[in-house]
Amino acid sequence: DLEAVSRGDLSLAPGIGRTFGVRDVEQSIFDLLRGVFFWKSCVGTRAIAMNVDVDPETVMRWVEENLPSAYADPEMLERAYEYLARGDVFFGRIVRSQNWRLLSYGSDMITLGVCSVKHMGGRVTSARFSYPSTIKMMARVSSIRQKMRRVCRRVGALLHVSGKVVKEEILPILALRRRDRGFIERLSREANVEREELAEVIEYFSRRVSS
Repeated sequence: DLEAVSRGDLSLAPGIGRTFGVRDVEQSIFDLLRGVFFWKSCVGTRAIAMNVDVDPETVMRWVEENLPSAYADPEMLERAYEYLARGDVFFGRIVRSQNWRLLSYGSDMITLGVCSVKHMGGRVTSARFSYPSTIKMMARVSSIRQKMRRVCRRVGALLHVSGKVVKEEILPILALRRRDRGFIERLSREANVEREELAEVIEYFSRRVSS
């Protein structure tokens, strides 16, 4: 299995395709991170990277986020960040040239490259993996935008106007009354929208306007 391969050496490489090609097991991002940061051999890491159901740039964000907590040695960190930077360069070239043959090079940099840094002999610490802060922020922004569209649509239906009109003309007015809990409660009931969701959208809109 993966762990057995990870403890092997390069002589096992020809068997990796047979082992994982047949099984085609979809690995999780956490399996990949464990391989990158903690396995002594990096041979199995590439096999996981080929099967993980996450795009390479997202993998890079995961590795980048957890790198400081895994590699305590400054020289190891510096070398690992160099590999991440090289991977990022390859991904940028793909976007500009649409040369997808470069994808494997970029993926190897952010997985095998970072994994190989352990051979410098520095200390590797075991820590719980953290979700990338950039992805968390993007997910939250996406969520609040979905809520805003839903609120605008339902308030628009109540007032017989479009969601665009609600967003551009009504939300600024609602923002002025965001502290009026009775008003928010009544509007949420009449517009058939959750009070917490309505309050969150109005508060988010208010912060955007004031920032």
